Amino acid sequence: MNPLWQRIEAHPLQSPQALDFHKRLCREQRWSLAYGERVILEYKRFVFLSCIQDRSLTPSVDVDEAWHLHLTYTEDYWNVFCPKVLGRPLHHRPTSGSAADGRRFREQYAATLQIYADWFGPPDPNIWPGSQERFFQPGRFQRINRQCYWVIRKPWKGF
Repeated sequence: MNPLWQRIEAHPLQSPQALDFHKRLCREQRWSLAYGERVILEYKRFVFLSCIQDRSLTPSVDVDEAWHLHLTYTEDYWNVFCPKVLGRPLHHRPTSGSAADGRRFREQYAATLQIYADWFGPPDPNIWPGSQERFFQPGRFQRINRQCYWVIRKPWKGF
């Protein structure tokens, strides 16, 4: 087994001063604990693949949410995870919103899915949807306070 993968897989993604990472991720995303556990594993796989490639990769939306949360655990991410587990920094580079960036991220995501399949087998489509679904109407997400507002899902019409 790859030693880098062993270190990543064993890392608890935790900070002694913060709310439990797994529970916080599930609470903020309104996921079950079981689904959150699966996303954390996929986040770790994404990090591994990002570290063994010479090119940038693009995560799924759910994996990106785990990465965003991990970045807020700054002491763990920058003082432990990157230097001691990964042996290098791993920066998050969001889009500028340009059409060129959109194309680049679509290409990177397609490459990510292929590299993932090469290492881990077919990706879970619930966590790693195809490119069309992943990039359907970029910018459609909006943060809202669910304690103040109701959210009702629209019927899905497909792409």
